[in-house]
Amino acid sequence: MTHLQLHPGTGYSEFIAGLQLGEDGRTEFREGILLELARTMREEEPGELAQLPHVLILDEVNRTDLSVMLGEAFSAIEADKRGISMTLPATDKDGDNLALVVPDELYIIGTMNEIDHSVESLDFALRRRFLWFDSSFDADGLRSIWQYEWERVRRGSRVTKQRSNSNTSLAISNRSMPELLPRLIWATHTKSATHSSRSWRS
Repeated sequence: MTHLQLHPGTGYSEFIAGLQLGEDGRTEFREGILLELARTMREEEPGELAQLPHVLILDEVNRTDLSVMLGEAFSAIEADKRGISMTLPATDKDGDNLALVVPDELYIIGTMNEIDHSVESLDFALRRRFLWFDSSFDADGLRSIWQYEWERVRRGSRVTKQRSNSNTSLAISNRSMPELLPRLIWATHTKSATHSSRSWRS
C-alpha cells in the first residue's frame, strides 16, 4: 500500500514526471510517484505475493487540482486502458520518451473532506471514473465520548485548552450548562480522534 498526502503544491511533476536537477547539475526528467510505483509493480518477481493487488491512497484529493496532477493517468486509470502503454512528453537520459502503464492490479482510493473544500472542485469527467462512498461520523461513538466528557465534568474535572501564548487552565466544573456547552463541543471535538481510534477502529 502506498499513501500520498495531497496538498496545493502536489502537481503533475510530483505524480507523473517532472524536471529536476541531476547529479551533474543539469535538469532531467524524473519519474513521479505513479510512474515509479507502476515500474516497481512490473519488476516484482513472479510468485504468490506478486499477484496481490496494490493500493494507492490519495488523501484529500480536493486539496489540489486533481485533473492537472493526473495528466495522462486521467485516461490510463480506466478499466479498458489498464496495461496499455501511453507515451509521455517527458524523456529519459537517453532521450527516449517515458511511458505510463497502469497495472490491472493497482487500485486507487481517494479521500476527501467536503467541509474543507466542496466536491464541486472536481470536474464531472473525473468524478464518474470513481465509485463514491459516504463515510459519515459514528453517532453512537460521538455520543459515548460526550457522555465520557460530561461525567468528567460532573466529577469536578477540569478541561484545559492550551494556547500558544499562555498555559491558562479553565475550570468548568461549576459552570451552568448553557455556558459549559460550547467548551464541551471543543473538548469532545479535539479528543474524539484519539478516543475513537482506540475504541471504534480496533
